Amino acid sequence: MDEKKMNNQPTIFHITHHKAGSRWVTAVLNSCAPNRFVSKIPRGYYYIKSPIKLGGVYPAVHLSKPDFEALLGSNLWGNFWHKKHLLGKPLLHYPNSYITNWYNFEKRQQPYRKFIIIRDLRDTIVSGYFSFKISHALVTDNISKLRKTLNSLSQEEGLLYLMDEIVNRLGYHNFQLSWLKDEALFKYEDLLADQYKVFEQIIDHCQINIDRKNLHEIIRDNSFESMTGGRQRGQEDITSHQRKGVAGEWKKHFSARVKEKFKQHFDDILIKTGYEKDMNW
Repeated sequence: MDEKKMNNQPTIFHITHHKAGSRWVTAVLNSCAPNRFVSKIPRGYYYIKSPIKLGGVYPAVHLSKPDFEALLGSNLWGNFWHKKHLLGKPLLHYPNSYITNWYNFEKRQQPYRKFIIIRDLRDTIVSGYFSFKISHALVTDNISKLRKTLNSLSQEEGLLYLMDEIVNRLGYHNFQLSWLKDEALFKYEDLLADQYKVFEQIIDHCQINIDRKNLHEIIRDNSFESMTGGRQRGQEDITSHQRKGVAGEWKKHFSARVKEKFKQHFDDILIKTGYEKDMNW
């Protein structure tokens, strides 16, 4: 698709945190709008290093609501003045990106659509544990170091370490809380329960022009069963990125000690996000 046609369509942002079905959702988006899809290369917050491409489809944007608004240029001059950092880098580190984004989205009011996907943080931790310990590609030195560490620990100690060093430090809970009131907030668990219904809602919200027949074919081609060669959800393969494909795995892997540590770290996050009614889980 040429740039002029792309500019007439809303830019799309898939906003999420790690281990919430990013690869699955990315594959569906890529198949639905291949000519608008923005590749996640180079790795490492690709959506910050260059100005946002108008009309593009951006997968797996790991930003809280305040940081996302800063990315698009909200309060740009105040953020520059107060030396705001975004994902560890000051805005002034990529001035062309932020000034261009400000011009497009704040001054010219270019259209965009965003949707957010969150996951029960308990299952996020369990999924991350098996992924970083066994199946995740060793694409960075940090992942290699993390794998070595997790393989030196018991499962209980590994889950505690991941909770401290990754989930808590990176602020997954704050990310979730920042987006709770957004109209396009989806849960990974709802995708698992009815992938056709939820992907239809996402595609309609994003105003991607694709008929239902083609969309359903894309969903089916990227389903758990298709991507695993016919393995059914619930059949575990710890060496696969698509390990098990079910919700509630934390019940099998959380010890009393891990539960208590989770509650200390994240307090009532599960109540606020609707995963629990009270703290007595």
